[in-house]
This record gives sequence, C-alpha cells and structure tokens, in this order.
Amino acid sequence: MISVLVSVAESASFVSVVAGLAEAGMRVERALPEILTVVGRVDEDRLGSLRKVEGVVAVERGGGGFQVPHPGSGVQ
Repeated sequence: MISVLVSVAESASFVSVVAGLAEAGMRVERALPEILTVVGRVDEDRLGSLRKVEGVVAVERGGGGFQVPHPGSGVQ
C-alpha cells in the first residue's frame, strides 16, 4: 500500500467523497474537511479508482515526510 493525499472539490459533499474513497479501496486514516483533504493508504493498482470518485479533484502520492537538517549543518 502507498500513502495518498486526496483533494476534494468545494462543491462536493465531503462526507460522500470520503465514503466513495473507502468504497474504492482507500484505507482512510484522516479526513480533514477544513482543508478539503483526505489522507490514507491504497493499493497502487487502485489509484485510478480513487480518481474516478465524484468530487475528487486530485490524488497525490503522500511523501515520506521530511527531515530537518542538524542545527550545525550548513544552509541546504
């Protein structure tokens, strides 16, 4: 499974989109209606199914996070 971030259209019913994503195979980990974003995991071969859910604007692979450089390191 891969991490994904899904952007939801302002005009869509957020709750309906979250339900549709779950039906399409996404394991929803966080639903953030304030910023119209859903965070979760999905099998890579199901990415296309997520994009077909009505109200979805974008599906992006989630990053592996980020690292802060050591305080003594030079400017990156």
